[in-house]
Amino acid sequence: MAEQTMPATHTTRPARTLLHRVFRVNSLSSAIAGIAFVVASNPIANLMGVANPLAVLVIGVGLLLFAAGVFYVVSQPTINRRAAWLIFELDVIWIVSSAIILLTDAFGLSTAGRWLVLILADMVVIFAIIEFIGLRRRP
Repeated sequence: MAEQTMPATHTTRPARTLLHRVFRVNSLSSAIAGIAFVVASNPIANLMGVANPLAVLVIGVGLLLFAAGVFYVVSQPTINRRAAWLIFELDVIWIVSSAIILLTDAFGLSTAGRWLVLILADMVVIFAIIEFIGLRRRP
């Protein structure tokens, strides 16, 4: 009786690490926020008490560029360590900038605007903490 072998029909995928997962969520949430800021820059500016909706639009475009960059990094077979640290550093800059905006009332935001900045900064803090843990685990 001849033995038959079946060709492998599945490919092995690299294990998704904590860093992969957090970067994917970071990319997705940044893209969603970026789209919202671009599409609804006028209503968001009004809600936040920002006089010029162009500022909201620019932030939205920046978020979309950031999301695309993070997606590119995480879609590579291995995550580039330097790029991963840069993403973490950009998240820290977002957090510090948000804190400065809230502490100095630099833009005279409405109460809703202050809450929006705080909520987004809190989300980024969570990403940054998980990213730092993931970066420290990497060899």
